Amino acid sequence: MFPSMTRSLVLGACIICSAAQAGERVQVNWAPAEHYLGPQLSPEEFPRAQRILTAEMEALGGQYLQGDEHLTIEVVDLQLAGHLARSGVRGDYRVLDGRVDWPRLTLRFDLRRSGKTVAAGEKSLAELDYLRFPESSSSEPLPYERRLLEKWFKAQFGPAPEGAN
Repeated sequence: MFPSMTRSLVLGACIICSAAQAGERVQVNWAPAEHYLGPQLSPEEFPRAQRILTAEMEALGGQYLQGDEHLTIEVVDLQLAGHLARSGVRGDYRVLDGRVDWPRLTLRFDLRRSGKTVAAGEKSLAELDYLRFPESSSSEPLPYERRLLEKWFKAQFGPAPEGAN
């Protein structure tokens, strides 16, 4: 085998292991979909939002949590930025106007270190002036909600440890 191929295989294995460890550090629990659905969140949108936000929390856990820490998060409430506009021809779409349509998440969390709870509680996250952050309006899905989560992880769990992605 060529040395560059060996390095690539080892690097790929390390990335897969890091992703697996991040998922092991964070467990995200959701109520049944019906709990979140309503005029603000459609049945078509929810599975995608759930998948994206779960992956984001797992990735942030891999970035901010120490090796012996495990975080359990229960998503109590979810309101995506914007509001749903109904269109029979093109399907539903999301409109952002910055009025009363800010992103909101309510989370219950339990952080354990070496098996013992060191922090727990319920936190409501919201960003009323979410449209003031143009860097959040990237082509990435759910940029405002992801920004909320990143700000919370940084505030709640401190700066990312040295060498974290």
